[in-house]
Amino acid sequence: MLRIIAILFIISIFIPLEFYVMVGSVRVEAYRMVLGLALLYALFNLRDVLQQADLVDILLFCLVGIVFASFWQNHGMQKAVESTGIFAIETVGAFYLARLFITTPQRFYWINQTFIALLALLTVFTLYEAFSQHRILHEIAEKLTGNHALDPRLYTYHYIRSSIMRATSLFAHPILYGTLLALFFPFALLLVVRFGSLNYTSKLVGITVSMLLTLSSAPLLALIFQGFTAVLVKFWYNARQFWISLFFGGLATALLIEAFSNRGFFGILISYLTFNPNTGYFRILQWEYTADDIRENLIWGLRTMIGHAPIGWNGWGIVLTVSGYC
Repeated sequence: MLRIIAILFIISIFIPLEFYVMVGSVRVEAYRMVLGLALLYALFNLRDVLQQADLVDILLFCLVGIVFASFWQNHGMQKAVESTGIFAIETVGAFYLARLFITTPQRFYWINQTFIALLALLTVFTLYEAFSQHRILHEIAEKLTGNHALDPRLYTYHYIRSSIMRATSLFAHPILYGTLLALFFPFALLLVVRFGSLNYTSKLVGITVSMLLTLSSAPLLALIFQGFTAVLVKFWYNARQFWISLFFGGLATALLIEAFSNRGFFGILISYLTFNPNTGYFRILQWEYTADDIRENLIWGLRTMIGHAPIGWNGWGIVLTVSGYC
């Protein structure tokens, strides 16, 4: 049963967001249904879950509790029940599906192999979408369902760079698609290094091309952090003094930049780690105009979308503070 749920989950990830049903005011998509089944499976096998429980489980349920309290405080009981229910399904359901199913290296290998193969198969559609500026997969899904779920701005010039449309493939946004590709890129690279076959090489090339065609800095940042973590893990015990020296040297450099730069260390960091200067500019605005909002509404969130941001500006930083940790 658990294997069937895992297979259904993988399939549901690649079902376009146009396929959904409304339950009251809640949009129920395929992956939410599958994760709901995973959560029910965990409840029916509560003894196994409790045997494996540790601090992570406690922290996860504490987070769900904070989310519920935040929505209740800011938006009322109905919104708290609806939104926290979705949040719990997507986090707790996914957590226990992974914990109960991925119990051996073989299963971990199978999961990664399956995702890599499916993502590589999408490369042809990604190339067509990017260079023809035609979101063909979403258009087909819209005709089949009659639902228009994709953000209309994704069809405009805002998502075109040098005659290339930022690819979304089957997903809701280029950032989401790019981040998913970046998540499995290291494993695809390791397969090529380990086996070097044409099959694995072609999959790696497909994932790389698709990731580049999202024209998003999110996968770039993900790869930077993944690479840094890999180097740190590999050489930590052999060069601990070097890493300690590097840490304090970096800290001293950051303090020096903070003291003499009008933007500060983090301002420079977040503005340059991007493909698009406009994105860097908006990140600076987020950093400048949301820090005080986060500090003043650390637990329960802002409740409104305004805060101290400039009139008419709706950045991600503001969105993230609307409902506390949500």
